[in-house]
Amino acid sequence: MFGKFLFKNKNIGHENKIEELYLRHKDRLFHIAMGFLHNSSDAEDAVQEVFVHIARDPQRFISIPDDKKPAYLSVTVRNIALDMIKKEKRDFQESLCNEIPCDDCLPEDIVIGKAEAEELTSYIENLPTGKKDALFLKAVLGYSYEQISHELGISEEAARKRISEARKQIRKFLDGKK
Repeated sequence: MFGKFLFKNKNIGHENKIEELYLRHKDRLFHIAMGFLHNSSDAEDAVQEVFVHIARDPQRFISIPDDKKPAYLSVTVRNIALDMIKKEKRDFQESLCNEIPCDDCLPEDIVIGKAEAEELTSYIENLPTGKKDALFLKAVLGYSYEQISHELGISEEAARKRISEARKQIRKFLDGKK
């Protein structure tokens, strides 16, 4: 399983301890990650990353007192989830900024365009969670309405409505900027 993959050249005692730890805490860590990421695939990645960190230096983790290990795992998965959110935000901002035409643009036009892109990104980030998540799945990840409904646990019609409402709010925001 997980431990066998990570530790094929490591100490068997460490492999077994960390595999047991993984099996004991993976569900709890998954729920913590989901609270931040709202995406099961990303939450699973965050949990995996916790144990990849441990695998890099198992002796360091094993030296932590047993009563402190659950807290250490919780903090680690939280930090990884927050790092994933920051990276996603950076990537999204960069993709918006890359859309700004710059062949014959003046430097000040580029700066204004980037500022507007950051303002739009901030606006989108402050949309209600349901609309923001549905829009992200559709616009960024290219999910179908069926996939979105499955991922968010809603009907396809509700997914369509959330995306439509999010787009209307964004259009209204952009119209107010003109």
